Amino acid sequence: MYLGRSGAPENKWVYQHIYQNIWYLVGPWFSGEQTHLSISAVLITADGGEQSGDEKSLFHPRAFEGAVANILDAGYGYERNGTGKKAHYRGPLNWKVLPISSTVQGVVCDVHCIGNTSVENPVLLRQVYFPVSSNQLIRIKFEFGGTKIYLDKVCAPRLFELCDSIINSLQLDVGETMLAEWNKVKESCPNMSITPTLGEFPWPLKLDKASKKQKEIDITPIQAKLAN
Repeated sequence: MYLGRSGAPENKWVYQHIYQNIWYLVGPWFSGEQTHLSISAVLITADGGEQSGDEKSLFHPRAFEGAVANILDAGYGYERNGTGKKAHYRGPLNWKVLPISSTVQGVVCDVHCIGNTSVENPVLLRQVYFPVSSNQLIRIKFEFGGTKIYLDKVCAPRLFELCDSIINSLQLDVGETMLAEWNKVKESCPNMSITPTLGEFPWPLKLDKASKKQKEIDITPIQAKLAN
């Protein structure tokens, strides 16, 4: 599936939209909507079928972290602002582990849209990731309705409170099949903990250009044929 609008490379993920909702923050005295918090969830599947090997399973903490990093890079890392020189997004920020079950864990992180505003006045995208099978994970994304999260002292705290309450209420019901897959990985990876902190990625990324140098041709089969 192709992600992004600015030349992001093709990646091996398939997205399926599974949920969406929105909450409105209304002002006093019939002043109407002030801002809103929207939520959307997608099931992300590794294209190419079941992955082989415990280290490639998304229940493996390093594989899971690598998958999240790949998804973030593909979705935001190649996007540039209007001048084309600086990044349109910053992230991941505020990375932390989300204990949604006693076994399978997830992560929460922020992405700041800074291209249309500034570093001091970003638009916030808060995201939750957690694996649900060896080749599938869920992404839940919260959008803050364009609220100036650092400058709006009235709406921003209420949006954060609502968002945090939703995230803190998330619980993953781990069934027998999922637990068996998780335990299988744990046999070869006793430490199943996710990295507690993760630094900001060096966005914008550059798309590697295809080499113009002609590849060498293996002429061995031709020589063998001529010899006969």
